[in-house]
Amino acid sequence: MAAALALTERATHALGAGLPPRAAAALQALTGTAVGACVFVAALLRSGGIGAREWRALPGGERMAARLTKLRLIPQPQPDAPRE
Repeated sequence: MAAALALTERATHALGAGLPPRAAAALQALTGTAVGACVFVAALLRSGGIGAREWRALPGGERMAARLTKLRLIPQPQPDAPRE
């Protein structure tokens, strides 16, 4: 996450060079927050912190869970094991 935010800081610093200081700071803060949120969600998905069951509990989550499963960002649901 630190690497992503460091790269974002450099990019927004270059983009905000002609802006007033407060506008440049706002651009950097908002962009950094958005990048940090995306990295956090990606880490949650890859670590299994949010699974298909949690996505399906949200409105429209069935479609999102199907997409994330297709993209292999969340594990595919395992069929129930036969009971002996």
